[in-house]
Amino acid sequence: NVTNAQYYIAAKVVLVPAVPPFFYVRYLTWMVTTPTVLYLLCDFVGAVEQFFASLATLDVAMITCGIAAVEARGEANEITYQSWLFYSVGLLLFVALFAQLLG
Repeated sequence: NVTNAQYYIAAKVVLVPAVPPFFYVRYLTWMVTTPTVLYLLCDFVGAVEQFFASLATLDVAMITCGIAAVEARGEANEITYQSWLFYSVGLLLFVALFAQLLG
């Protein structure tokens, strides 16, 4: 005697993909919204345009490293050394961006 809940659980187990989907839209919206927030922050404090340009470049490069880190995953969604490399570069870019904001 099978209940509806057992069918639902069985269907979810069968339909789970081996590699989870990659949502590009998240990164694309970050590439638009975070430089916009940085621009508004720079405009609020009266920073020069070159300062904003360097912040935006670091920001977009950091997000691009995040995309590359996700794309460098292995076939079974395992984390590869390339993923760690891109993640580390993105983290260094974040530290540089944060240091520039504080400095």
